[in-house]
Amino acid sequence: MHNMLRRILIFSGWFLLGSGYLAGQSNPVVPGISDRSPALDPLPGFINPPPGYGDVPFYWWQGDTLTKERLEWQLNALQNKGITSLQINYSHLDEGGLLWGLSNPSKPALFTPEWWDLVRWFAVEAGKRGMSISLSDYTLGIGQGFSMDEAIAENPELNGSVLKSLLQTLTGKGRLKLPSNLLHLSAIRLHADSSLEVNTRRDLLDQVQQGVLTYDFGDEQWQVCGVYFETLAPSYDPMHPQSGAAYTHHFFGKFERELPRENHNALNFFFSDELNFRVDGNLWNA
Repeated sequence: MHNMLRRILIFSGWFLLGSGYLAGQSNPVVPGISDRSPALDPLPGFINPPPGYGDVPFYWWQGDTLTKERLEWQLNALQNKGITSLQINYSHLDEGGLLWGLSNPSKPALFTPEWWDLVRWFAVEAGKRGMSISLSDYTLGIGQGFSMDEAIAENPELNGSVLKSLLQTLTGKGRLKLPSNLLHLSAIRLHADSSLEVNTRRDLLDQVQQGVLTYDFGDEQWQVCGVYFETLAPSYDPMHPQSGAAYTHHFFGKFERELPRENHNALNFFFSDELNFRVDGNLWNA
């Protein structure tokens, strides 16, 4: 039973665990500290959660006009209810986006000056009531018009690429048109039973001119194998050396820049939902 509860505790960390400290607030948020002891008995903590651990509701900031008066009413209703953090979240339509529907329209619109004014105010007011704020990337991915698209527009090299292959059996003379972005091309002679003569492999890449291989295999059969990459745009290459910094700048950095320096710790929790780079499989970059 205790082992099961420990697994639940780990899994539920996204939803139940908040930490941080709101500088200068009269009712500061108490940090939740992880206990990794193998002998940990989590049952008492589930019965009576220690300070810093509690519910983190998905707080949908869409569907109707957001005002300070309405949000304040809700903050008062949520106060002292065992809530550690309030996660600002965004729902989506069923159409319009590349991965899923576009984010629902909101008043004020997402990431406009008016919206940021509410976030700054909300962070302070939540802190006064012992709650931090948190954020999500749901509905904000590739092709949705937000941070990842901004990063790609700034640096198109962040678009991702995948490896693809070609395999063709050739004999006699001829010309073979090849895909662009070719990385490897070789040939192996075939036995009469079509099995490979492994020791006969020949590198053909240097024989490719303007995307065409001119070959003469005589009466023998050769299996030609090529590897090339194909870029998918828009997509996001998680292996690119600048991908992390770009995403941080265009997403997390916005919150850091908008929140006052003395209130940075108001934001202490992040939830990633349905993270999708729109490129998968045999990822490749230079």
